[in-house]
Formats: sequence, C-alpha cells, structure tokens
Amino acid sequence: MKENSQKYHKNLSGYFLAKPLYPYKKLRENPNKRKIVELPWQLAACKNWKQLTQTYSDLEFLTLCWIYSSYEVRSFWTSIQEHTSYNLLETYIKYLESPEKYPANDLFMLADLLAEFKHIVQVIKLYEFLTDAYRKSGETRNYNMAVLRMGQMYYSVGKYEDALRCFTESNDYAKKSGDVYVYMCSVGDMGIINLLMGRLKEAMVFYQEQEQLCMRFGYQQELRNAISNQAEIKYTLGNWEQALSLYDKAEELCLKMDDKAGIINVFGNKSLVYKNRGDFNKALELLTKQEKIAREISSYEHIVASLTNKSSIYLALDQQDEAMKQLNEAEIIARTKHMNDMLQMVIGNKALVYKHLNDNLNSLRLLKEQERICNFIKNKKSLATCLYNQGMIYCNLDQYEESSALFEKSLAINEEIGSKDGIQLCLGGKAELLQQNGKYQDALVLFREKERISLELGKSLSVATSLGEQAKIYFNMGQTETALDFATRAHDITVKYGYIALEKKISMLIQVINFSKTHDIQ
Repeated sequence: MKENSQKYHKNLSGYFLAKPLYPYKKLRENPNKRKIVELPWQLAACKNWKQLTQTYSDLEFLTLCWIYSSYEVRSFWTSIQEHTSYNLLETYIKYLESPEKYPANDLFMLADLLAEFKHIVQVIKLYEFLTDAYRKSGETRNYNMAVLRMGQMYYSVGKYEDALRCFTESNDYAKKSGDVYVYMCSVGDMGIINLLMGRLKEAMVFYQEQEQLCMRFGYQQELRNAISNQAEIKYTLGNWEQALSLYDKAEELCLKMDDKAGIINVFGNKSLVYKNRGDFNKALELLTKQEKIAREISSYEHIVASLTNKSSIYLALDQQDEAMKQLNEAEIIARTKHMNDMLQMVIGNKALVYKHLNDNLNSLRLLKEQERICNFIKNKKSLATCLYNQGMIYCNLDQYEESSALFEKSLAINEEIGSKDGIQLCLGGKAELLQQNGKYQDALVLFREKERISLELGKSLSVATSLGEQAKIYFNMGQTETALDFATRAHDITVKYGYIALEKKISMLIQVINFSKTHDIQ
C-alpha cells in the first residue's frame, strides 16, 4: 500500500514537472497556480528531496511559492535539510554572490527565506544590495521596506543603533508618503528598540500608537504584536497582572485568526510571568502546550525555545537531571537543523546547569563553544552575555584578572550596542569582584550605578539584588544600621514582586544582621 502511494505521488510530481510555469511563455503572466501548489507537495510526499531542492533553487518559482504559502516553503526546506545533506545557503549561493543578475523583488523573497533560517549576515548583505538597487531605480516603497527589514536584522544581532537608524528612516518616509503599513511597522520596531535600550516610556508610546493604527486599518497580526509588546513592558515593570491581562487579549486574537505561531509566542511569554511569580507548575503547563503546537507545525525554533525554557524551570526546582535532559534534546534539534543562533543559546544554558552543579570547568568549556558560535554568526548581544558568564566562572575560580578582563570586554560590547541591561549586569559582576577583594567603596560605587540603571529599566529583580549586595558590604564594614536599611528595602521588593528565591536569601541576611545587632557583634 505504501509503495503504491509513493508511486502515485511520484507520477503526479512528474506530471506537474512537465507542465510549463506560464501558459504563454512570452507573456509571463498568470502563472500555473496548480503547479505552484501541487509540485512541491507531491515531491515531498514521494520524498524526492533532490528534485524538490532543484525545484526550489529556481528563484522565480521559489518566489511564487513563497507568495502562495511562505509557511509551506519553510516547512519543506526544513524537511529537506532534515533528510538530506542539501544546505539552504549553498543552494542559493549563486544569487548571493551575483545579485545584480537577478530581479530585485525575487531577491527580496529570498532574503525573507534566509532570515527564517537565521542566515543573518547574508541577509543583511542582500538588503544592502537591495536598498542600493531600489534607490537607483526610484522604487521608494520597496526601498523603504528593504530599509525596514534591514533594521530588523540589525536588531536581531544586537546592533540597536543601526536598527534604530533604519527604523527612523523608514518612519520618516512613510509619514511623508502616507504609507500606513510601513509607518505602522516602523512605529512597532522603534518601540522594540526603545524597549531594548531601556526607554520604557518611549517604547510604550510607540506600541500604543501601533495598536491604534492596527485597530483602525485592520492589521490583526500586527495588533497582536503591539498588545504583546505592551504586555512585555508591564512584565518588565513588575506589573504582572496587567501583563497577563494583555497577553490574554493577544491570545484571543490569535485564536480568532487561527494563528498558531502567535499562540506559541503568547504561551512562551505568559510562562515567563508565571515563572517569575514562582508558579512553576503553571509555567511548565504553558510551555508544554507551546511545545505541542510547535511540534504540530514543525516550528523547530519554538520547540528548542520551549525545551530551553522548561530546563530553566527544572533548574530552579533543583531538578538538574531533568533540566539537562531538556537541553540535550534541544541541542540535537538545533544542530540537526543548522540553527546556530538557537544552538548558542542552548549551549549557554547547559553551561549554567554545570555552574549550578559547581562544575566550573565543564561550564567554561561550553561557554567557550558558545563564544565561538556567537563570533561566527556575529550575535553581539549573546556574545556579551557569554563573556559575562565566563567572567563569573573565573571569579568563582579565584582567577580575578581573567574575570575582570572578561567583564570589561562584555561591558565594551554592551556599550557599543546600547544594551543598558547588559551594562548593569557587567557593573554587578565587576562590583562583585571588587567586593571579594575587599575593595568595598569601589564596589559600592558600581552597585549604586547598577541600581540606578536597573531602576531606569524597571528591572525590579536587579534592583533588589543590588540593594542586597550593598547591604552585605555595609554589614562587612560594620555599618549594621545602614546594612539593615538596604536589606529591608531589598526584602520589600522581593515580597512585592514575588521573587521567592531571592526573598529567602535576603531574609537570612536580615536575620544575621539582627543577630549581630542583638549580640553586639561587629
């Protein structure tokens, strides 16, 4: 029966291969829709991956397939790379090396496909070519769409200033020309960059404007994004009930649109809220739902993300074996699917599990591998985090010079890309190093700056952590009243926002300080 089915699909694929793409070749109008729809599906059904790769290697045919169903193209290319040695990048290398020989609009579609598989460096080069080509041809709308997409690529690798420059240019063009869609997209993207750069009020204004535009002009998917992004700000500020309410609205929109990819994102975001509230069971429930849908639609990126997030919860529950099990599965998928950006994330998280187990050498080994991948794919944001984590490991190993150098490297990258969150992390690392070496006054200066930036970003957990560390320093300096004041402020934050693990640590510190006061111990 199976052989008959394979033969049936093979015969049908041969039939559609023989059909011309255009009924009238000279006119090149009204392409054969049945061929566009049926041929890739029949080739995949009979597992003729070689012919499917050759079919998709035709840029014109790929473009028509992408317009019909970008999801199907992504899915079939995932299957090709899963079952064969054919590589997406190698298949389209001739278009990347000589883009001037091919239609710009077809290259635009190719850039979309490459972006889906995280070939960001090649995509940015392609958009640079396209912006120049559209500028010369006077195609202003296509030019600005390419600028907008290029900004999105810069954002994805942590080049926030370059991204903001692109979004601002697109925004200005759209405002002048009355292009509502480009304007709406650029407003949302400017919100994202402002959020990442710690400008929460500005980000919220952009997202609310985007929401109004989407409601007015009926952009449902973008409306879901605008609402979800507002929820992220509420989450960052610790307004978790408001965040969940907004995520519920986004989920409702996804259900109306049957937007499974959107549902996946909403479940993932809601799980973070429940995780930080200490409701690990609810968080795991949402991540399990997310993983199930991701597997149904073969969204391997989201499968890896779900497994990685589940591992962090198991780690918080001190279930290290289960955490590593989730990450091992995620690593296999990321390596098999050639997902380097996801792979570096998984490896970084495996390193944190080893750190939790006090296995500093294995943790460092994995962080070095993560560093190599981040350099290869030019992901500066993740590179900065990786270097910071290495610095913490060397600090644990009492190798303070190496630790300090890594913190400085990480700080320099974060300053370059404008990541205030990364900056406050590095300041905390440097302060901890000074604290361990008894340089209390210098450490206090850095912890105060970390606290200031964290307040600006709305990072209440980082604020509480900084206050707790300052309390320890004042206690070690014999200033118990000041230490108690800082510890109490830190404790109030942990109680208010439900940071259970940190609350326990701060409570123990307060007990030690009070015991010291009661027994007059200096």
